[in-house]
Amino acid sequence: MNPQTFLKEFSTIANAPGGIQRLREMILQLAMMGKLVEQDPDDEPARELLERINSKKKKHLNSKRNIQPTNISENGYYSVPSGWVTCQLGDLVLSITGGGTPSKNNTDYWNGNIPWASVKDLKDSKYLEKTIDKITAKGLSNSSSNLIPAGCYIVCTRMGLGKSAINKIEIAINQDLKALEIPEDIEIDYFHILYRTRVVAGTGMTVKGIKQKDLLALPALLPPLNEQQRIVAKVDQLMSLCDQLEAQQQRRSELVRNARVSVLEALADAQGGDELKTAWNRVKDNLPLLFEAPEDVEDLKKCILQNAVMGKLVPQDPSDEPASELLKKIAKEKAELIRKKEIKKQKPLPEIREAELPFQIPKGWDWCRFQDTFYDIRYGTSKKCYQNRGSVAVLRIPNLISGRVDRSNLKFTDLTPKEVEDLSLEKGDLLLIRSNGSLSLVGRSSIVEIEAENDAFAGYLMRIRIFKESINPEFIHFALESPFIRKAIEIPIRTTSGVKNINSTEVSQLLMPLPPLNEQKKIFKKVQSLISYCDTLNEQLDTSKKITEQLAQSIVESITGLSA
Repeated sequence: MNPQTFLKEFSTIANAPGGIQRLREMILQLAMMGKLVEQDPDDEPARELLERINSKKKKHLNSKRNIQPTNISENGYYSVPSGWVTCQLGDLVLSITGGGTPSKNNTDYWNGNIPWASVKDLKDSKYLEKTIDKITAKGLSNSSSNLIPAGCYIVCTRMGLGKSAINKIEIAINQDLKALEIPEDIEIDYFHILYRTRVVAGTGMTVKGIKQKDLLALPALLPPLNEQQRIVAKVDQLMSLCDQLEAQQQRRSELVRNARVSVLEALADAQGGDELKTAWNRVKDNLPLLFEAPEDVEDLKKCILQNAVMGKLVPQDPSDEPASELLKKIAKEKAELIRKKEIKKQKPLPEIREAELPFQIPKGWDWCRFQDTFYDIRYGTSKKCYQNRGSVAVLRIPNLISGRVDRSNLKFTDLTPKEVEDLSLEKGDLLLIRSNGSLSLVGRSSIVEIEAENDAFAGYLMRIRIFKESINPEFIHFALESPFIRKAIEIPIRTTSGVKNINSTEVSQLLMPLPPLNEQKKIFKKVQSLISYCDTLNEQLDTSKKITEQLAQSIVESITGLSA
């Protein structure tokens, strides 16, 4: 299989999600099946190699670490090519040596000139050429660690099962590692390929480990020595080709990402009219190039929302009542509610300074604080909720899905009539997450779409009651999701005992661009339409991704004869 054929036959696999890794695994599978290189009938059979290895074991100087030969079955574990033999891993190893750790409390044992390896030194590289820690000769002699000569095969038996490397230098090892002495009759690079295809399963309640006898009993496949060398050369060649494919993919992904950023930045910076139309057409005309995966579409959604709060999505109507008049009307209504003692007086808001304004808004719009748009903000109940107990349904974070309230999987509690009244929900209320372990969830809002007087909400949520006669709740919801306001939400978020929080004062002070009411409604409809388009695009990309994955898997199975 030459590089050109490899590229031609496996390009579909390479371009599938995780395709390069799948190619690497397939190369190793083919190597272990004897399908990667041709067999040569003139090669010395592997059985004769085993006989020589067994003879060397009997003469090994260190009998305590010597691996005793096993009875090799002709049937073995697998169907293998002529000249191969199946055996156990221990049949290919002359000796096995463990390690240990010098006392960390004795400074005389550390920072010497002897490299000391632990699991953290075994990375993705085939070879181990340096270690993070070093010990002294005194530390070596006063511990159960052992000095391992260069050219052994180092494996993890706990803390990092499956990790391995060939040590290029003389090292000491800790108790989580074992050093396998490989005879000259085995190409050590072939042994590395073999070990990487073994299933090294551990046992244990907390830290998984594998016992030495189980490690040595792992099934092994041994080809003639000359064929081992041909396999190593072919695997190295094909892995190098995978490296080249991976580098090409990374370069292409970077170019696509830069192009997407450039196009979306142009869209965000467009100043309306022909410039905005041209920017949108660039997005539309380059969809297949710019958006290759569902996560890419999130960038487009953010750009849509940013355009929405900047007044770029719909044309302005000079006959609309200006937002400044809406704010005056809201202030008057709020003052009346306070006078009637129907709501409490809200905390004074910081004056909006010119330096705070991040962009220019259209004529008829006005800047305000979020508190200017609502008359009540309230935290939910902290009472414990139950699946099948209680008389009042309590909405929680799992009930807030994609900006909407989902009343399935409800939990319940008992509340006093006053608590029910205070925590009731009206159509058009916003429920905002104020506390969660995930930064991406804190500050997210959902809209209550139906009257829910008998529902309450949990304490890690805020209910925000909008002046619905002057403010469109849907517009506010989308505005809170825009990159500009989302960034402002995340700035004051604090972390306490691993939980991220934002309070009502910080939410109330958020800076917000406010359009006239009719324009708010138009913007909502336009955003809803564009987000729906993005969701459709997402579904198409997800379907395409799954089809590509299935096709790639089918090709792998047809080549190797092995199913995933």
